Amino acid sequence: MRQFFLIAIMAFGIIYAQDKNWSSGTAYSLNKGQWETGLFQPLRYGLSDTRDIATHPFFAVIIPNLTVKQTWKNEINGWTIANRHSAYYPTPLLRSITGSGKFKIVSGQFEFPSLISINSDILATKNIGAGLFTAKVGLMLGLGGSDLSSLSTIDVPLAYPRLAVYYNGWGVRLGVDYIKTLTGKWSGLVDGDWQIVPPQLPTLPPGLPMIDVQVSW
Repeated sequence: MRQFFLIAIMAFGIIYAQDKNWSSGTAYSLNKGQWETGLFQPLRYGLSDTRDIATHPFFAVIIPNLTVKQTWKNEINGWTIANRHSAYYPTPLLRSITGSGKFKIVSGQFEFPSLISINSDILATKNIGAGLFTAKVGLMLGLGGSDLSSLSTIDVPLAYPRLAVYYNGWGVRLGVDYIKTLTGKWSGLVDGDWQIVPPQLPTLPPGLPMIDVQVSW
């Protein structure tokens, strides 16, 4: 029986950009030379009118990360389509919280190898009401985790579903976003994601949903 992990992320985000179209979670790319950043949001830069790159600067030291998004030139029935590819290296963070002492939450008997996750998503965005609605589907790959001990999992809502792919090797995620301009260049976001992983996940009973709620401002 497969295990399902529901990540219901409700975020009310405050961001600032050079353009009113806040496009971090949408199929839209920034125009060439434009930038965008925000509280708890990635720093993004437009390489061309259909491609941008992004990184989370607050986490770059402990979780090096990079995202590239490519927007298709032609719409499909009013939907704008894009491919988004991301890479994460969480090993520095995991090693920093392993051992004994303050802020250590993983026993020192475990060792974390070099882990890399690669995510590829397809995004589809359409104007609905006064905002942008985005549907997304993606494949997650976790590399380097074949020797991880099932007892080394971090069983807290925010961490567990995000690290599951390293213990299982792969997973699928589905989601929807809705972004609406509040005033001027300030926007709000509601984001919900559903993550599906193979049945080998340890420690939690089969079929138990994992709920992740995040509020930022």
